[in-house]
Amino acid sequence: MKSYRTTLVILAAFVAAPLSLPAQESDPVPETIDLRVDGDPLLLLFERIARELRLGLVAHSEIVETLRSKVEIEVSEAPWEDAVSYFANEFGIAMRRDEKRLILSDSEAEFRRQLEYRTYSVGQLVSVEERTRTPYLGYQAPRWSWDERGGGLLDLAPGRDPILIEDLEEILPAVAGRGTWDRDGVELTLDGGLLHVRQIPTVHEEIEAWIAATEKRIARQVVGRVYAIPPGDYGEQISEEELRIAADGQSPIASWIAIDGSPSAWFSGQEREYVSDVEFIDHIPDPVIHTLRSGWVVEFEPHVTRRGVLANLAVSWVSLGAVGTAEVLGEDGTPRAIIQTPELKFQVSSGNRLIPSGSSSIHRFGSRVIAVQVEVIAPE
Repeated sequence: MKSYRTTLVILAAFVAAPLSLPAQESDPVPETIDLRVDGDPLLLLFERIARELRLGLVAHSEIVETLRSKVEIEVSEAPWEDAVSYFANEFGIAMRRDEKRLILSDSEAEFRRQLEYRTYSVGQLVSVEERTRTPYLGYQAPRWSWDERGGGLLDLAPGRDPILIEDLEEILPAVAGRGTWDRDGVELTLDGGLLHVRQIPTVHEEIEAWIAATEKRIARQVVGRVYAIPPGDYGEQISEEELRIAADGQSPIASWIAIDGSPSAWFSGQEREYVSDVEFIDHIPDPVIHTLRSGWVVEFEPHVTRRGVLANLAVSWVSLGAVGTAEVLGEDGTPRAIIQTPELKFQVSSGNRLIPSGSSSIHRFGSRVIAVQVEVIAPE
């Protein structure tokens, strides 16, 4: 509910006692309710709502002062859940119903009454060892970077820290019970692979659903295999049988397992170090060493669907060209050191591919043809 105009006036006389109306056989919760009030006490609005639902009305004593308030509300069709949120946020009144009664209480007191402790085992989802990479919540895909002279560098180091159990202190408020974690009485503590939470039942249900969905996702894995096959008249994809014929008994040049929804990367080739720059410390040259990688790089982020694996896939061929040299001059303009200036050449085939399990995506690099096969491994 986006806009309500509410005016509060405290009445001078009102009976400050628990309130109750007789109950009848109740009607189901309507899709919308009429909240319009023109200067009447808030209690009269709740009485009208109870009558329309054919419910008795019970109000806890701590909100009687609030029920004395005269209000003006100009909303004729409010969805039930929006009305519940509005009364809680605007007046601090929790409105709920059971089979026979519409029950009004202080929203903070009601929230605290519902709090309960539950313990969750999450060691299978995250790393409990500090600085230990987790295979479950994903690796950072490789990043291309460039040195100051424009030479290409491939950095396969992870681009983010591993997910640790303490990260759940940030993850859970984003996936369950948004806006409730700062309220009085709510607790979240970590103990090794255990997560202790004091929250209301609906938030516990959201936490349980998130854990179940995460467990299901990490149990669903995708095997990737890379084959170098002879040139041929292939389409963008080939079947498992077509790959078997094309590979002619050859083993894959690489294989790996990826978690559904998590990026991963594979590299096969050569590494070499070279002097990319020189720094002078007390006029003494200190070489700066870079590592170059040349060969095949596959970046792979699979998303399992009913029709196959929707893969964000990039296959790159990186070749090392001529390695030149350059002089580093001192402040007086005289040559002080020699550095190397290698040349890298890149060929990249990338895009989103929907690949049925067992089939392969085809990538061409001149006379070279690479087939990336995917196979879904899912729990029973």
